[in-house]
Amino acid sequence: VGVENIVAFCTDGGSNYHSACRLLIAENPRIEHVPCATHVLDLLMEDVGRQAWAKEVVGRASELINYTRSHHWTRQYLRGVDGGKGLQMLRPAGTRFGTQHIAVSRLVELRSTLVTMVLCDAWKAEWAVGPKKAAAETFHDQIMDKDWWPAAELFKRLLLLPFKAMRATDSATKGMMGRIYELMLELTVNVAELLKEEGDGVLSAGDKKGVNEIVKRRWDESMACPLHVVGRILNPVNQEERIFGPDTECTNVFKAFIARHYGGVMIPQRDGLPKRATLLLQEGLAAFLKLRGSFGTAEAISDRKLVKEGSYSMEAWWEWHGTDHPLLMALACRVLTQPVSASSCERNWAVWDTVHTARRNRLGSEKCKDLVYVAHNWKVVHNWHMADEGAGVVSGNIPDAPVPAGYRVDREEEDEEGEDEELLDEYL
Repeated sequence: VGVENIVAFCTDGGSNYHSACRLLIAENPRIEHVPCATHVLDLLMEDVGRQAWAKEVVGRASELINYTRSHHWTRQYLRGVDGGKGLQMLRPAGTRFGTQHIAVSRLVELRSTLVTMVLCDAWKAEWAVGPKKAAAETFHDQIMDKDWWPAAELFKRLLLLPFKAMRATDSATKGMMGRIYELMLELTVNVAELLKEEGDGVLSAGDKKGVNEIVKRRWDESMACPLHVVGRILNPVNQEERIFGPDTECTNVFKAFIARHYGGVMIPQRDGLPKRATLLLQEGLAAFLKLRGSFGTAEAISDRKLVKEGSYSMEAWWEWHGTDHPLLMALACRVLTQPVSASSCERNWAVWDTVHTARRNRLGSEKCKDLVYVAHNWKVVHNWHMADEGAGVVSGNIPDAPVPAGYRVDREEEDEEGEDEELLDEYL
């Protein structure tokens, strides 16, 4: 690849990854470290789930879900709703991102169905007598507890905000580097507003303050990096001077970034005299923010709207409208195409695990590589077919699809676990 072609390393928060990145960046200061936004947002949700009030919500939800899933009668009842198309409970799983939000959201969604179930005559006939009566009465009381459901609803709505942000960062499309800064600012504001509007009577002032501090700490300490700021500045949608004033934080970060990457570099000009690269970048940025030259044409401004809608990439916008300032255009294309998430690697490793297992461990590396390639692209083809049929697929999520015989080893999990995976994929 070449060191000169590496812009950044994107890793999760593992201490081994951070240590390796520090060693590599010490040798190559022009390489940046980008924390995986998907992992950080998942950790943010886990931090919220560790608060006392959230633990109570998740604990009660787990009890209700486990009771429902461990009895054949309740499972059959839920399946029979809506003509046999009823939703099933989803259990929290340690290996799923946002798993607590997914489980509690499904439980809240099924609240009215569960209330109807515990009040029907069939429930009374099934559970009114016998050794299971005590557990059934506890389940009934928990379902009918009106004081607990508001906290569960708030937990669902609160974690939905970082969950949506996490799904956006997990998208397979380019351009998130230019949006992640604004996305986190919006998340911080939306969480504070939700707690202010709906948290009264459910959470104490200390609990609300704790949630806000978690969001801020995860952004400041775990995710924020110079590339996020540079991407924000070079995003055509943010083509305004308001984010790049003389005293703003963005100014200092951008100056430090170009000094680190282009300090001492001289660029030959048409008149034959070299010019400092940092000066060329500053001049180009001024033209970009003040809409001068090719940046201020009616076509450039119109295409900004397409970028905002997602139908036109930031890279294409710069390649078409940034020709007056080629050095800044090259910088923008390099920065804005960088990933903000390492979850695609996790997805690749998950496919690898289905190919190279303890029972199928004599495959060569090239054969494993080919099988992973086939399995992944089979899912992509399945994705396209679903879109063509109008089913629609959530951006960034490639659902499990059947693959040719011999390309996937049968898993040894119980049927119930396989059902969980299918239901989670349906939810996502």
